[in-house]
Amino acid sequence: MITRGIERGELPEGTNPELVLHFIRAIVDARPASASTAWRAAAVRTVVAGARAGTLVR
Repeated sequence: MITRGIERGELPEGTNPELVLHFIRAIVDARPASASTAWRAAAVRTVVAGARAGTLVR
């Protein structure tokens, strides 16, 4: 999914897909299982926004 986003220009060229997934996983895992779906969605949106800004380019 991340690679396709790069190919479509939704994420900058050179974005590290593995790093994006690691950040998403780390944020989601840091919350207890009782965390709301809304919180989890916000966390993922935050990582994606950072990736779009070029913070996860190699």
